[in-house]
Amino acid sequence: MRRLGVARAIGPPPPEPWEQISHRSPDGEWTLRFHDVDEFAMGATFWEVELEHRGGRRRRLPRAMGVMGIEPFSADSRYVAYQAVTFGGSSWPPPRRLYLAEVTGRRIRTPRLRAPLWSVQWSPRTLELLVLSEGTVYVLDEAGRRRARARTPAERGPIIGWLPSGDEFFIVGRRDDASPTTISFHSAADGAVVERCPLDPSDLVPYDSAPYESVRRDAFSLEAGAGATGVGSLLDEWSDARYDAATGTLQLAVLRPVGPPRAKRGRRGTDATVSVEERWIALTLGSSDRDGVLKQRMSG
Repeated sequence: MRRLGVARAIGPPPPEPWEQISHRSPDGEWTLRFHDVDEFAMGATFWEVELEHRGGRRRRLPRAMGVMGIEPFSADSRYVAYQAVTFGGSSWPPPRRLYLAEVTGRRIRTPRLRAPLWSVQWSPRTLELLVLSEGTVYVLDEAGRRRARARTPAERGPIIGWLPSGDEFFIVGRRDDASPTTISFHSAADGAVVERCPLDPSDLVPYDSAPYESVRRDAFSLEAGAGATGVGSLLDEWSDARYDAATGTLQLAVLRPVGPPRAKRGRRGTDATVSVEERWIALTLGSSDRDGVLKQRMSG
């Protein structure tokens, strides 16, 4: 059964919040707030964290890193999870770990996963947690036990998420710069691939690439306006992504040239640069929705 819908062009989505990020639990009883963002090293930021009950009780939690695009509440609203960071020790960078706890405060011991954790997402329907760590996607249960795992095509920039059914997850990535991007669908029971489809930006957002072969993919060759630059490889791979597990809507962005390449002198000689703009598409991800299997795993 094909799990990949038809792509359609869309306008850019609204910017994601940065300084203040709030998540409401599915039952509406709890709110997790990431606030007062700060930088402790070049490009490395952390947030203060607070958990608030609807009745007004508040509790401070360990500081967090990497909170963009996470799903911190479990489907039954009993558990919260994210990547925590600890300052004050002698080690550098400061240690990061998976924070997993009941909303009432009881901490849950988790397996040692190599930091950084690039994504932490609860399933929309089951008590299972999806964690991306150094090229491996792990499925954990609510007790922190490993249930399954799957390797990503490459450690650089994979996109992961749960399908709406909660019994499968997906990985978007490519093996190397010469390989096309694919999306693979995996069983949450054992991590096995159940389907793989092409998902390359050259197919879904095509352009005449021949005039831009001289643009170096390993240098900051792209000019996006207002002084922003990008590495040339972003002509060949997805540059941004948004995903809604409730609807299965995946939004992807790629950079495309808006004019001819230009010669620009630099320290290493003359290189080609080009002005670019962001193009967005959206598609819907589905699954086999094997209700019998799903009910069995939820009850187990």
